[in-house]
Amino acid sequence: MTFARYLSNYSLPYFKDIRDDKHAAIDFFLSPGPAHEEDTSDREFIKGGYGLRHFSSFLRDDNDVVMAAVKNNGKALKYASDRLKDDYKVVRAAITSNGYAIIHASERLRGDKELVLMAIGSIIQSRRPRPEMSLVNHRYDFSAAQEAVREAFWVFDYLSDELKSDKDVALAGVELCWAYLANLPDNMKDDKDVALKALEQNREAWCFISERLKKDEDIRAMIGL
Repeated sequence: MTFARYLSNYSLPYFKDIRDDKHAAIDFFLSPGPAHEEDTSDREFIKGGYGLRHFSSFLRDDNDVVMAAVKNNGKALKYASDRLKDDYKVVRAAITSNGYAIIHASERLRGDKELVLMAIGSIIQSRRPRPEMSLVNHRYDFSAAQEAVREAFWVFDYLSDELKSDKDVALAGVELCWAYLANLPDNMKDDKDVALKALEQNREAWCFISERLKKDEDIRAMIGL
């Protein structure tokens, strides 16, 4: 049966014929997807990488198959084997495709500063432009803002304790969402650079900075006090 026929007849039983076939699995993720508009749901399924969960555990532990899946969409990392969730190259490819893939990486790699900053940078890029987070835009889009808060807290909850206290990660975090400042340790709330970065996103960050910084002339001038 051809791949096109597999795709046009997509259903869970469809995977029974190819769940152990490495070449078919790679073809599945590298295919551009259905060409017809009525096949949009199938196309999104493939692009999302969720098909990986239907392949055998053997293929979900295969470097070539998993790399094809995560390059298609990093979210596929969720269904990779524990060994590959701890593989630096696989995780790097996943977060390059989708920054949120970092939450599916191994605990060891969630503590890798380079990967974490890359993941946050990928998420920030995917969210631009973000007028709802702008300091000068007072017509606040609450639904978009709430989504940003949820996403930021979701990602940072998975990071190691050491990285949660890292200044570079804190700066990236408040750039992604100013409200993350509320979750930072006291030393980061008392860091002028972090405070200024958060205030650039939204002046409401004033509520979370330290009392010492609330007296800082530069910070007060920034928000018009």
